[in-house]
Amino acid sequence: MKSMILALATVALSTAAHAQSLSTMAPLWSAFNLTVTDTQGQPVPNAQILIGTDTNLPFQGNVLTTDEQGQAALPQEWTQTEPVTITAPGFVKATYLELAPGIQTLVIRKPTIQAAKRFELKGNSSGFGQLKNDGVFDLGLVVQAVPRAQLSTISLQSLISPETDRLTVLGQTVDLPSNITIPEQTESYIFPLKFSKPGYRLYLPQDGAWQIASLHASVPFKATIDALQNGKSIVDIVNTFNFREGSITPVNLTQASTTQDVVVNQIPFVKNLNFKAPAYDASLTLLTISLANTNGSFYPTDIKNVAPNATVALAAPQGAAQDGMILAAFKKAGTKTTGPEADQYSAVTLPNNEQRPFDPIRMVNSPQVNQDQLVLDTPTATPELNPIMTYGVFSKVTAITQGKLKMETKEALWDVWAPNWVNKLDLPKNPLPQIGAGQSLRWEVGFAAQFVGQKSLPPGPGALEKITHVSRSAVDL
Repeated sequence: MKSMILALATVALSTAAHAQSLSTMAPLWSAFNLTVTDTQGQPVPNAQILIGTDTNLPFQGNVLTTDEQGQAALPQEWTQTEPVTITAPGFVKATYLELAPGIQTLVIRKPTIQAAKRFELKGNSSGFGQLKNDGVFDLGLVVQAVPRAQLSTISLQSLISPETDRLTVLGQTVDLPSNITIPEQTESYIFPLKFSKPGYRLYLPQDGAWQIASLHASVPFKATIDALQNGKSIVDIVNTFNFREGSITPVNLTQASTTQDVVVNQIPFVKNLNFKAPAYDASLTLLTISLANTNGSFYPTDIKNVAPNATVALAAPQGAAQDGMILAAFKKAGTKTTGPEADQYSAVTLPNNEQRPFDPIRMVNSPQVNQDQLVLDTPTATPELNPIMTYGVFSKVTAITQGKLKMETKEALWDVWAPNWVNKLDLPKNPLPQIGAGQSLRWEVGFAAQFVGQKSLPPGPGALEKITHVSRSAVDL
């Protein structure tokens, strides 16, 4: 009996020791899990993860696949910083440079434009009131509200549809962006002319829930016609636009084409935001956009060019100072609205009640492409700014010409993220995609920062939600 008791005790002690060993080993192994999520924090299953620059480099078995929880157990051979590249269907490929082994979550994003499939939203706009022949031309602009993370890349170009609708007046045809509407009205230019284009078409990159803004603006009729006939662009005459009111319409896209009428008169705007431009070089221009918040997304309520040291009153909904934003984008004067130079700018995005000046990062020159490396013109951080990351976006660009309008769409193919500001981006091997007529491949590079004293951020799409300063440039291959 005594020997049996001793045997049972030995087995019990052995089992307890084994259980303790397992309980010690389990968290040690789970600490080497890498998790891949989308920008909403949802796991991405079946994502392929490449550790290093190529298959089996720097070690055998460096290609992994995430499970249903978006996780992959990392190999013990990963012992030093390496680039990590993530590929998943329906997402932009992403590379995180200088990534150390260990437990971490990496975020990948869906493209903002999917060339193969777009979702059309169309309908009529109304609510302009009784319009008179008074020398003031009224129009509507229908745009999507965008998340905070996209504000650093928003531009006037992104607010104008690359698709056009044709308007005919007295036998003369004019191509207008399809997201601009014109309520029925009569204005005199030598003699009375009648205009009407109530319908809009807007194209969105993916299905799901969207917040759609419909804006009412007015411009001096004859001066606008004269300016456009003299070769001026919308950017040149944007200061004549008086944004008066707007509306927000929630839309859920579930099919290729959805019809939704909109009104423009639910939210009155007042010029209650005073923006003071900093002193900046005369070779630059400053485009300023006021943005209102709707459920965490932002839509424009005014757009103005502002001279150095000048102050301008921007239109916004009453009370917008509580949660609205102002975007100040500095560009070289006279730059084209398409091509790589259109993506060269320095932008500052701040709450519209911010008291600090909108001092930008130095505008950087285009990157140089050397085989699998981008050589960068790296700015020097000021004492007020904390460099967060350097990022690159590789896109397929399609040029669009509709009448006199020249536009382009960009389909993001690859994101590259690096901590801090670096002078080069070493890229894993990546075969160039095929392109067709009227298409090109473009690298855009940005240096992102936020004010000193704010919580430090890891590089990746999540950091775009918090950055306040970015300087971007681009080059076509």
